[in-house]
Amino acid sequence: MHPYVFGVPAFLVVLPFAIAAGMAVPLTLARRRGFAAARVALFLTLTTLVGLAGAKLYSVVERGELGGVGDELGIGFRYPGGILAVLAGVPLLRRLLPTGLSLAGVLDLMAPGIGAAMAIMRVHCLLSGCCAGFACAHAWCIAFPHASSPFQHQMIAGLIAPSAAASLPLHPLPVYFMLASLGAAALALWFLPRARYAGQTFLLFLVVNESAKAALELLRFPAAPFVQRGSLVVALLAAAALLVGGLRGQRQRRAPGAEAA
Repeated sequence: MHPYVFGVPAFLVVLPFAIAAGMAVPLTLARRRGFAAARVALFLTLTTLVGLAGAKLYSVVERGELGGVGDELGIGFRYPGGILAVLAGVPLLRRLLPTGLSLAGVLDLMAPGIGAAMAIMRVHCLLSGCCAGFACAHAWCIAFPHASSPFQHQMIAGLIAPSAAASLPLHPLPVYFMLASLGAAALALWFLPRARYAGQTFLLFLVVNESAKAALELLRFPAAPFVQRGSLVVALLAAAALLVGGLRGQRQRRAPGAEAA
């Protein structure tokens, strides 16, 4: 496809739009709740940097090698690593939050923005030809040009000849990922005012988004089990936390004097 836009890696072109969307959504939600936008913006900026560092580290571990600076800036960021880094790093930044906004609360506000940002980043995946799926014959399947990454994978697998003009049509996996993230973001936005405790919206988002991503990874060619396992780990941890939160809420409601309170 078009891994470079006017000579610039597609990742670097798409990334600012993804960051803008990822920050605009929680900032808007925070303002509506009366929280100081400046402090929330600083928290989100540092959290974004932590997430990018985690996504890069996850990619390096997955590939088992560290490329040149130019290559690493343009490729190799893995979403599960970003989520894990955010979950590990944001507690260190909690003092930056305005009074009245808890760490769990700001994660709830971030959930729809994360989904929107990930959906935008999938444009880079589509332009670069990464995250390609198996060959298929559906009307929405797409072919990639000669010398693209999907073409190379199919040629190595013996599915096409080296002289072929393009790859076989294949599942547009980035589009599937994009739709899954948008769906998870919309669910989080709808669920936010209905949540029973702080952090529930974020956990629900992780369960839905990561479960969908792990399922869609079954269509990836060649397979990336390390990436799939990362999504499964995040989804299972989030589901366990949701279960614990639900059980704790039930116990509190059943406690003596809970109804009177």
